[in-house]
Amino acid sequence: MRKRITAIALALTAAMAAPVSAANNYTTIEEDSQNQSANTQLSFQVAPTYSVTIPENVALSGNTYNDYYAQKGFITAKDVKLNEGATLHVTLNSEYELNLSGSKYKLPYTVKATQGSTERNVTEENNLVASFGTSTEDQTVTIDFQTNGAPQYAGSYSDTVTFNIAVVETSTGTGE
Repeated sequence: MRKRITAIALALTAAMAAPVSAANNYTTIEEDSQNQSANTQLSFQVAPTYSVTIPENVALSGNTYNDYYAQKGFITAKDVKLNEGATLHVTLNSEYELNLSGSKYKLPYTVKATQGSTERNVTEENNLVASFGTSTEDQTVTIDFQTNGAPQYAGSYSDTVTFNIAVVETSTGTGE
């Protein structure tokens, strides 16, 4: 009985020590094989990844004697790894009007995005705020919100801005 337990334990230990392989196909070359070489295909897959930080709120500042209220916000993309030729687009959807709480009065505002030396006015027709490429470095866009003039009435003004993120495949690579 003791020999049988030892034999079973040795068999289990040998099975655990055997290498585990994801591939089940092997080529066997023996001394009498005509072809004395074999190819092995190496491969792996990397999924696109990114992390984009969007401000939860931006409080515009100014005073009743200014011509406008304004404030900056920042959008940052980190650890962006995309398919070759792809870019990460951040777009903005908004009515571009601040609503006075409890009133029908609306105060229009504008949005300007600055990425590096590129500055663009963000509108309903051209709502691209940022375009990020593959990079391990942090990439930041400054967004400037500014009212089109001073508010006519006192009170609390607000609007909800929605930022959308999409990976855009712009080409299929270099073709080399």
